[in-house]
Amino acid sequence: MGVVATMMKSVVGAGDNVGDLIGQIDAVRAKGVAASEELARLEQARLDAETFEDARAIEERVLRVRWETEHLAALLPQLEQRLAIARNANQKAAIARHAAANRKLWPKFRATIEAAVNAQAELIKMRADATAEIGEHAVTLNLPVAAFAGFLHREHFDIWTAELDRVMAEPAPKPAVAAVVAPRVAPTPARAVGVADKRVQSVHVPTEPVAPTKPKRQPRRDKVSVGGRLVVMLRSGIEIEGEQTVAGDQVSCSMEQADSLLKAGAAELVNV
Repeated sequence: MGVVATMMKSVVGAGDNVGDLIGQIDAVRAKGVAASEELARLEQARLDAETFEDARAIEERVLRVRWETEHLAALLPQLEQRLAIARNANQKAAIARHAAANRKLWPKFRATIEAAVNAQAELIKMRADATAEIGEHAVTLNLPVAAFAGFLHREHFDIWTAELDRVMAEPAPKPAVAAVVAPRVAPTPARAVGVADKRVQSVHVPTEPVAPTKPKRQPRRDKVSVGGRLVVMLRSGIEIEGEQTVAGDQVSCSMEQADSLLKAGAAELVNV
């Protein structure tokens, strides 16, 4: 009884700490197993009692242990529910903490990559100036190709940072909802008895509901195609990557799909 009462006080007064709740659940399960074993032992001892009085004394202990077993069985789901809530709160806090750390580091990382992009752009310009001055053949023979033929190109960088700038942005605060004050209507003056009411009665004229206008879809403008081709669609209603295209869209597609569209006259290549 003392153990169960102490456990109940701990459950009621404890904070929602994941470690503490796991310890309480383990303790409840251990006590439940021990109580079940004790109940089985007492049941057998009651049957083996030599006198009715001995069996009656054992029965009192059986009832007490049976109540403790049922009590622990009812307590376990409550603790497990609190543990699930505590874990969910901890996970949300951890997600928010890591997201804030990413947002904090992003400007520094972005500036570092942009500096590399600018440095490579300067290096490429220097090579172009050398080619204009001494010729491409001499440049090829005497100047090594130092530019990194990977991600550090301005068009790729702009696409990449535009998306990450959007993802890393601080969540917008929820707008405050202004209280709506009902307009005050002046009371209708009473007319004298026997005087005809000559006021014009308002007539409600039902109006047809105006259907909301659907915003016009902006043309798709893919800028690069990795391992494929950029094409301009000449027809509408062709599905590419799960999206219905319209005429004028500039989309990235695979080499096979691009060849099929060109042969069908549904698209033309983009000159880059």
